Amino acid sequence: MTLLKVIGNLSQGLLQIILSTFVIGSTQLIVAAVVIKVNNLRFLTVKRLVIGSIIFGVTAFINTVIPFMAFVYDANIAVYTFITLLAIIPGAIMDRIWFKERLIMRQYLGIFVAIGAGWLILKTPNLSELLNLPLWVWLAGVNAIFLSIGQGITRAIREVNPWVKNFWGGLTTTALCLVGFLIYNQQIAKILISPETWLILFWSIAIAFIVIGIWTFNVIAYRDGSSIYTKHVVVSGVFMVLIIFIGLFIFKEQITIVQSMGIIMYFIAFVLVNNEVWKRVTNMRLD
Repeated sequence: MTLLKVIGNLSQGLLQIILSTFVIGSTQLIVAAVVIKVNNLRFLTVKRLVIGSIIFGVTAFINTVIPFMAFVYDANIAVYTFITLLAIIPGAIMDRIWFKERLIMRQYLGIFVAIGAGWLILKTPNLSELLNLPLWVWLAGVNAIFLSIGQGITRAIREVNPWVKNFWGGLTTTALCLVGFLIYNQQIAKILISPETWLILFWSIAIAFIVIGIWTFNVIAYRDGSSIYTKHVVVSGVFMVLIIFIGLFIFKEQITIVQSMGIIMYFIAFVLVNNEVWKRVTNMRLD
């Protein structure tokens, strides 16, 4: 998320964002293709897994462009990150409906606590203020929904080889960016001479390798039986703390007392939702 904000701050518009996304997707594509060839793996495996990887690539494209745009609009990194972490809510719904994941009352309570935490992190807006929130807040909400969709797809195709997923997902992202280039073809030469563009390209390559690691981890996590709801909450607690410190010390963003209360409430939701954490905290038997 830190590098996304760096690139968002450097970008002057959508074309540079598409260029960054293109670098990320094409790097995934090339690295995955090399690994697949070296290990004599198959590019075309089970049809369902290939199609799922392509659809995931579409969500990955959306989930890359949206945060870039949000940071172009000067999104607060801590608040934006927190809103995207509320993907646990649509993720829980998907677990319940699509994967028949059993959620007990304590976990449903965790959903409501997470919603309350979101209200606090946005500084307790009333209905009128909610309707007039900055554009980047709504972008964060859309990002959260598509993150959950992407996680649902990953869980559905968890048997896929991570490198095959990276190849087809990266190919899809690259293809969508090429469509964007066709739309902006007359402006590409102009942005390539910009010094900011070369910095964007450098940081985009760094992000690409991080993305490869995240995609691989997600496949392995779901293969081991993680649910969407649980995985999001387990990973996001530590991540949120790190982002807060990055926002404070690198980007000089301030967190109010009310927002701090929202973050504390998120950790309460973390305990309520995750069965293993609940067991450790309460030393009680699971339901």
